[in-house]
Amino acid sequence: MADSGPNRSDPRENRAANPYVVPEPTAEDPALQPDSVGGDFRQDSMATTSLVLGFLSLFSLCIPCVGLPLAVAGIATGIRGLAARQRAPAICGIGLSILGLLPALFEWAVLLWRSLQQGIQ
Repeated sequence: MADSGPNRSDPRENRAANPYVVPEPTAEDPALQPDSVGGDFRQDSMATTSLVLGFLSLFSLCIPCVGLPLAVAGIATGIRGLAARQRAPAICGIGLSILGLLPALFEWAVLLWRSLQQGIQ
């Protein structure tokens, strides 16, 4: 028979005496279930990074040769960020990066065309 003295009492039974006792987690504890943990931090940060790179690719249209790498990086991190728990930043980041990619490709095509025209003359 176990000793039921004051030093060996179960802390879960003695909550009224000491409210600061933390109970031992059990397998049925909802905080320990995989769905409620909160997702992978790296995937969430990839989605946020995609959103930031998408905004930067739109605002870097006036700086030649910067928008294209930012847009490509935004699309790549957005695709990796689609596995995140909150997919909205990744989807918005991919959309903004595509919107930044189209003018950046046009800008690169114009720069290439001008350099070829100057090389011919």
